[in-house]
Amino acid sequence: MPQIPCEKISESIIKRLRKKPRPQKKLLIITIGENPASLSFIRQKQKIASLLGIKTKIETLKKNVSAKTVIQTLKKFSNNKQIGGIIIQLPLPKHLNREEILKALPEAQDIDRIGHASRRKKNETINSPPIGVVEEILKLTERKIEKLNIAIIGHGFLIGKPIEKWLREKTQKLKVFPEKSKTMKTRLKKFDLIISGAGAGKIFDASHLKNNAVVIDFGWKKNKKTGIITGDFDTEKNAVLLEKNIIRYTKTPGGTGPILVAKIMENFFALTAKTSKNASK
Repeated sequence: MPQIPCEKISESIIKRLRKKPRPQKKLLIITIGENPASLSFIRQKQKIASLLGIKTKIETLKKNVSAKTVIQTLKKFSNNKQIGGIIIQLPLPKHLNREEILKALPEAQDIDRIGHASRRKKNETINSPPIGVVEEILKLTERKIEKLNIAIIGHGFLIGKPIEKWLREKTQKLKVFPEKSKTMKTRLKKFDLIISGAGAGKIFDASHLKNNAVVIDFGWKKNKKTGIITGDFDTEKNAVLLEKNIIRYTKTPGGTGPILVAKIMENFFALTAKTSKNASK
């Protein structure tokens, strides 16, 4: 079957985590304003955290909050011994400087691996959750990075950049396309693996891909009129080619999202286990 069973991958990660000692510390999620998409993602995280017995705390700041207040909030909770991990829900309001805020996010509690300190050095304990998603899917589909020609669509802060950095250490057969690339569609047939995080909505379809290609779609776009959510990969146009050409792909919604949340929780388990171990020394 062409569609990759992402929910089963997520369930297997959760099942694995349930066998581990339950973290005693809380997971803090800081959200600014009331962005509907952000609130939806937060609910997903709360749901999985609850399944794993993880206590969560949501700290909601006003949309017009100052950078100083956000940083003070981060420092206050980072010094709280009951907080094992911190998530800053992105995107931030436009008036806030993302880098300024993320400099205040301590590496020891950064389960998303997006803080300034986390991005500057490699961590042997945890990895960026999107990277974890790619690893899980490649394992399921039995693909090896060194044997693949890989394309990344979009070079965003959360998806494209960390995945590219990770892949550059493993292969030279990698091409990054800007989300508005005019030549991208005509060149995708060269690639065995396409990882897309443009969030542009239906920017390529099965007719642009080679046989046996794998598509990992992190793209997420909501139609303001219909409320329908779509990914970057259009699975409706030329859909007959999905089966005919044996193209494996993640659906949207319900594709990479569940795995991503499970990998975030996996990072929380790893970080809290590490801090507990260090505290006992």
